[in-house]
Amino acid sequence: MPGIWIELSDRVVASDGVADARSQCSFCRRGVAVLERLIAAADVSICSACVRKCARGLRRHNVLGWRPWWRFWKDGEPSKTRTGLGYRDPHLACSFCKRSLVDVPALLGAGRITSCSACVRLCVEILREESR
Repeated sequence: MPGIWIELSDRVVASDGVADARSQCSFCRRGVAVLERLIAAADVSICSACVRKCARGLRRHNVLGWRPWWRFWKDGEPSKTRTGLGYRDPHLACSFCKRSLVDVPALLGAGRITSCSACVRLCVEILREESR
């Protein structure tokens, strides 16, 4: 079963072209000078504020691995996040790990820049480690 698409509607979507991943967040397009933290991969980056926004979206949509313990459903009961979102494109892929929507529980983003739930989890862990 393919994953779900979660639209980050309040993201500032850039026009064509990708700026240097180490100079600004690929999601919100804010420059490195005003960012708290920036996690950069080869051709994409995400700031700590966007990581938190993605994590909130995953929890709000009850994505597997992000559900609070009190929101687990019985086996066989459909998740509300699997219906009604309307946008499932198996060709969409995570901008970080390149896994497609059919390989991950959820993709978040808008336009061309996306992050899968596993990469958001990794970014949350990186930020948690840095704050210690």
